[in-house]
Amino acid sequence: LLPAGTVIGVSCNNVEEAGGAVKGGADYVGVGAVWGTKTKNLKTPIVGVRGVGEILQVLDGTGVKSVAIGE
Repeated sequence: LLPAGTVIGVSCNNVEEAGGAVKGGADYVGVGAVWGTKTKNLKTPIVGVRGVGEILQVLDGTGVKSVAIGE
């Protein structure tokens, strides 16, 4: 349904979601929110830097890119 070259990204908040994104064929993963904010009501728990590390371990060697979401 999508044109060739379409990039698919998935937002992940934990290692289980990151593993699912890899298995599902995602091109990149947005990790976060890494830090809390007073300007936005977050719907998921804050990942924190340790959580980012755990998620990056899941992505290591898979070719799936990642970006940290600040808030």
